[in-house]
Amino acid sequence: MIVIGLVDNILRPLLVGKDTRMPDYLILIATLGGMEIYGINGFVIGPLIAALFIACWNLLSGREHARQYR
Repeated sequence: MIVIGLVDNILRPLLVGKDTRMPDYLILIATLGGMEIYGINGFVIGPLIAALFIACWNLLSGREHARQYR
């Protein structure tokens, strides 16, 4: 149990980053989906695509929100 906690506390910030603002379940799904589609390269590509999607979603929803108050 202690080993799992140490690995989780050390590897997650190194692999995922501290400031991703992405839920853990989304990172897991993106990583597994990316590895399924792109192989070992999907370990990086999957979460990257998910982060880009979330960023675009936030930008577009922010614009729509700003239009309502003009």
